[in-house]
Amino acid sequence: MTGSTPQTHERIVDGIAYTVETSLHERGISIVVTVPGIGPEEENDRTYASEDEALAAGDEIARLLIHRQGPKR
Repeated sequence: MTGSTPQTHERIVDGIAYTVETSLHERGISIVVTVPGIGPEEENDRTYASEDEALAAGDEIARLLIHRQGPKR
């Protein structure tokens, strides 16, 4: 089974807007997190049981990407 049509969710973490794209697959929901100015971070090896779990993981990934780049406020 191939993935479903990806859905894009706009989110905010630590005051910075980012997007998380979710796709439903046979094994669960996969995500791709994109933070403007930092780029996409693809989670190929992990799937999530629910959309809420996937979005929460997206928040954590975005937070890590933002903090890895250092303060820009």
